[in-house]
Amino acid sequence: LAAFCCGIAQAATLKDTLSTFGFFGTWAVDCSQPASLTNNYRSAYVSQTGDPVFSESLGSNSEPNIYVILRARQEDKDLILLRVKINGEVEQELTIRKEDNRLRTITNRDLDRRRKYVVRNGAVLSTGGNTPWLTRCDAPPPAPQSSH
Repeated sequence: LAAFCCGIAQAATLKDTLSTFGFFGTWAVDCSQPASLTNNYRSAYVSQTGDPVFSESLGSNSEPNIYVILRARQEDKDLILLRVKINGEVEQELTIRKEDNRLRTITNRDLDRRRKYVVRNGAVLSTGGNTPWLTRCDAPPPAPQSSH
């Protein structure tokens, strides 16, 4: 019974931390456009099972990545550290910076593969490109336009 009690308290604290930071909601590079390879959409929510989760979509031609948030620690008003499990397989540590109404991944470290960084100092190590700023969207993403 004590383990059950503490698990619920810990989950509430996790959700509270994410909520206080302003993590929940829909975020995109450009909220007026549909998700695509250059327009990442992130939706952060509490799942039906009560787990804090976020999914990232790169459009209808790709499967979304689903991240279950295992732990969250807010470092300051603009920085949060997350431990996540992506697609039920790989654990990662993420550092996310918030500025105004935007979020950006600053670090992403794969914990299952020798703690190797995927993103460091805001740069994707495999490409050298910067991680995008995602803006909070007030509405669901627009449907892809069909070409006639």
